[in-house]
Amino acid sequence: MRSLGIIEQPDVGENHGIRVQRGSVVDGPPPWAGIAGCGVGVDGDKNSAPAFMGVGNAVRHLVAAEIKTGKVAGVCLVGEAGIDDISTGVHRRPQCSRIARRAGQRVLQPACVYGDLSPGIAAYLGPQGRLDVSDVAPLQVENCRRKLRTFPNATVRVWDAADPRSGIYDVVCSFFLLHEMPDSYKRRVVDALLKAVRPGGKVVFVDYHKPHRAHPLKGLMSLVFDLLEPFAKSLWENDIESFASSAVDFVWSKQTYFGGLFQKTIARRR
Repeated sequence: MRSLGIIEQPDVGENHGIRVQRGSVVDGPPPWAGIAGCGVGVDGDKNSAPAFMGVGNAVRHLVAAEIKTGKVAGVCLVGEAGIDDISTGVHRRPQCSRIARRAGQRVLQPACVYGDLSPGIAAYLGPQGRLDVSDVAPLQVENCRRKLRTFPNATVRVWDAADPRSGIYDVVCSFFLLHEMPDSYKRRVVDALLKAVRPGGKVVFVDYHKPHRAHPLKGLMSLVFDLLEPFAKSLWENDIESFASSAVDFVWSKQTYFGGLFQKTIARRR
């Protein structure tokens, strides 16, 4: 079974939460943040998600459930040597989501996500490591704060992923973020995340991808994207590498999963 792989050693964290650092606070989320399907489902808190949570998230949960019950093989997320479920927080305890190649690294997660991904990373990194989580939505930040409150090696703050950061990170993980924004903003975010990683480090993009022609969910996902995720189909037609203005400074690799519906693209700084 192939993994969608971001890290290498398993560990797990319970659902926790963290303090909020409002360092570089943006004036508000981007103008498309209120579009149905954009940013719905707030970091594992189903009660905070809008009622129209979206077929897209339902499909992701369905896929994750099938993986968990063993009905689907080969659709896994994370771990160049490990195995994890793809989607929104369905993680088997001995195979927690993993991002860093080793403990003690500094990791940037530029958007809050479902489930135990963030606590798992923080637990694996250990006291010598660092996890920085950010999001444009204060509600997302507050929910992530609760999940990471017992991890002193993690911080969460309001921050726009398009705002550049210095190259201090060993790993940057963009998890189902790019499909929520128009192409012009994708370019800004991709460039900002690439600038955030140090020489020898990597940026991992996990997101949607164009499924194979005969994929049983292709028609449904096309409808979902047309109605709820208006910027997602751009990833059906364009490689993530094409959004980078400094692509030549990185070594790029891509793998697709579940009949091409998902992708893991890695950019390693030369």
